[in-house]
Amino acid sequence: MAPLRLSRVPATDGARKTTLRRIVLAVTSGALLGLSFPPLPFSLLALVGFLPLLILFEEVEGTWRQLRYAYLAFLVFNAITLYWVGGFVDARDGFLMLAGGLLVLLHPFFFLIPVWFYLIVRKRLSLDWALVAFPFLWVGFEYAHALGQIAFPWITLGNSQALDPSRIQYVEWTGVYGVSFWIVLLNVLLFSLVRLIGARDGQAMRRPVFLRAAVIVLLVAIPEVSGRIWMWRTFDGEGNVKPLRVGVVQPNIDPWEKWQGSKLAEVERLREMTASAALGDSLQLLIWPETAIPYYILQSAHAGDLAALRKLVDTIGAPLLTGFPNAVFYPDSAQAPRGSKRLAAGGDWYESFNAAMLLDPRASRIQTYGKILLVPFGERPPYVDQIPFLAAMMWDIGLGMWNIGRDTTVFSFVPRGWAAGDSARFSALVCYESIYPGLVRHFVHKGAEFIVVITNDSWYGKTDGPYQHEAFAALRAIENRRWVVRCANGGISCLIDPDGRFHQETTLFTEAVVRGDVTPLRGATFYSSHGDLFAQVVTSAGLLVLLVGIFIRKGAKGDGKKDD
Repeated sequence: MAPLRLSRVPATDGARKTTLRRIVLAVTSGALLGLSFPPLPFSLLALVGFLPLLILFEEVEGTWRQLRYAYLAFLVFNAITLYWVGGFVDARDGFLMLAGGLLVLLHPFFFLIPVWFYLIVRKRLSLDWALVAFPFLWVGFEYAHALGQIAFPWITLGNSQALDPSRIQYVEWTGVYGVSFWIVLLNVLLFSLVRLIGARDGQAMRRPVFLRAAVIVLLVAIPEVSGRIWMWRTFDGEGNVKPLRVGVVQPNIDPWEKWQGSKLAEVERLREMTASAALGDSLQLLIWPETAIPYYILQSAHAGDLAALRKLVDTIGAPLLTGFPNAVFYPDSAQAPRGSKRLAAGGDWYESFNAAMLLDPRASRIQTYGKILLVPFGERPPYVDQIPFLAAMMWDIGLGMWNIGRDTTVFSFVPRGWAAGDSARFSALVCYESIYPGLVRHFVHKGAEFIVVITNDSWYGKTDGPYQHEAFAALRAIENRRWVVRCANGGISCLIDPDGRFHQETTLFTEAVVRGDVTPLRGATFYSSHGDLFAQVVTSAGLLVLLVGIFIRKGAKGDGKKDD
């Protein structure tokens, strides 16, 4: 029996080492992807992020085993990039922490979809076919993941390059999904290069290795060099269009105390900061952050507050854009849209919106916009109109249970000093909406000449979240070649030029006022005109290869991986 006992120990040790190696590969892949995201300066790590995972897939037999390791990789990826979502640093709200924890644990399952499709093509066709298909399948997943009420495109791979604008100038043609395609394509090429280098017949592989390496170098260098050349030019507007002087007010009001404290005192604080900011400066547009006014100021009960705000705007002589909650009332349930709420038994029906409004000293009409894309569960449970019991899962901070806005409003006003016939047109994104390229493109397509983002990122403390949110707005600027003005309650407020460069950035959790010039622009990029055409074509191509893999098995045996 002694020989048998001795022979089993090395086998066990070998199995443990193999498992440990696979775990290390999966964790390394997730870490490389996670560390490539802002605010860290390691964006190029994304170009090798999938490499350990692709190597791992060739060592593991069985689709479900492969997917288990893939889940580990994406769990690490999500944990690094989204650790801040639960507000764990401050630990001030149990629901927020629970929702953030569930997001980190469950969101990685979505990322298994393109990997599963890759493994199907790998098994039924060949490794080469799977590698060709992978960039198409991944972009198809990201595009689909930005649609619907459970969409969460925060960690779209292309977002990892947001702080390197010279590298991504081509997104005015492809949108952010073009960057994701570029990242996955380079990962695939690097993986194929590693396999060639590892081949036994080095002499025979020398030419293919050189050619593949040359392609990789060109794919990295061309966007960088062409982008730097492109960014040498300037955006001066069109014809006689003048720069617009804007003033951004960052009040740094504690978001947790905001809804329990004196709301009138908070608005008074904003008025004082605004009046001080306008002294000695001919501002043409003033901007306050998301829900800067934390009550229904347009209702008759607050007519005095609205009159005081109008007086401030008239005195300064510049329009004010501010976030606020808006309510629309209906006399009976027959006229109320689906999803409306009721004040009390027998009371009016109403809808409430996380909104923005423009008060213009030259006009009596108040222009408003209701946020269209709401944070799942944080602002509205997904598909709650179809599944009413989900309403019990609402967060109890703020006014809650917002309704979905219906129109991509383009605000219009005549700036002080401009001719009566001239106007400036812009749209306001409320917080989370700025991560959706398709929505921003719709605003621009309707005539927005610059974009304003009003937000409140102070819920998450001094974590990566506010920095990521700021960085991603640069992609919207480049995609549409528009100035972006960012106004955040506690920071980070800034101006972003049409090349994606940041100007006059504030620091987190400080009172600040940003004054600067933006130029309204009227030209349309390919992306502004045609939207996510690139992503749609790529998605169609990926689905075609997947269908071929499902319905047509490869002729040669032994190239695929055995399933469980």
